[in-house]
Amino acid sequence: MATRSAAALLERIKEIDLGEVTVGLFLASGAQDDDIPTYQQVQVTDVVGREFLEVFRAARERIDQDTVLRPYDPASKPDPHEIEYLGIDQVPGIEAQLAPLGRPARLEVFAAEPNFITGLRFYVLVLQPRRGSPVTALRVYGGQRELARSRSLGFLFRAGQFSEIRQPVFLFDHYLDCLIYDGVAFVLRQHDFQRLFRYYEMVAQAAEESLETIRQTIPVANFAQFAESCRGHLQKLAKLKNIAQKPYLARVTMADLRRVIERFELNVVIQELDGQESLVFDPSDRWAILRLLDDDYLESMMTEQLYEVTGKRLHEGTALRAGG
Repeated sequence: MATRSAAALLERIKEIDLGEVTVGLFLASGAQDDDIPTYQQVQVTDVVGREFLEVFRAARERIDQDTVLRPYDPASKPDPHEIEYLGIDQVPGIEAQLAPLGRPARLEVFAAEPNFITGLRFYVLVLQPRRGSPVTALRVYGGQRELARSRSLGFLFRAGQFSEIRQPVFLFDHYLDCLIYDGVAFVLRQHDFQRLFRYYEMVAQAAEESLETIRQTIPVANFAQFAESCRGHLQKLAKLKNIAQKPYLARVTMADLRRVIERFELNVVIQELDGQESLVFDPSDRWAILRLLDDDYLESMMTEQLYEVTGKRLHEGTALRAGG
């Protein structure tokens, strides 16, 4: 999706008349190995609905003329004024996890069953305007937010004295992690967005495919040792997935890699085995080959300084101010 199209959708979100919106609240729960959570609908009073509407209003007001839209990149580190976007069909698993919300009438009503509460993952606000598409807002839910199940002592102060809280009290904060509108997700808090949809679990499942892509493209003398160092390390797996998706990977040559290694004096050895040049994985610097293949090294045109960077993005045509 083009950034201008995403910006137009975000502008439509900002124009929704919140005085004509109905609010639905859903809780998502599941075991650690459940790919798709179970949803239940929570019945809320008008007062509670208005409180959640104010949470959405506050999140929306933080999107202003200084907000910059960028395509979602799981390896990036967005600045506070940046919002990333993606089509929910771009990341395998997200669309499937949200599918049950498309049929809310089929969802059970929340009854505070212990098993469901134990597996709470996130909650969803569905804001339906009188006309047009709904906005779906999501927020990670931590177990510590159920007051009656925490280690803290919870009391109500009433009529001059403390009274024990005998019913579970669920605590919701004033943050939202992403907004979804017409099939496009706007990422407000990247780390929690990735927790929402278990991004790292999906990365781990795709690790072998990413490793095989790299193995077929870039010769690594001791590839088995390199691969083993990556398995089980979520940050490395995320970087592997990022590398495997790079369009330049299929055309990069050992000459290209050697040029970068020499220019930046990197701790990466190239040796010839059976007539073929190969990178050598060094267990004492487990990130060296990953950084090299992810193109983490830049030279400043202004100062001619050499940099190792993180969270980089393409510059040309990939960003747009939300107000423009």
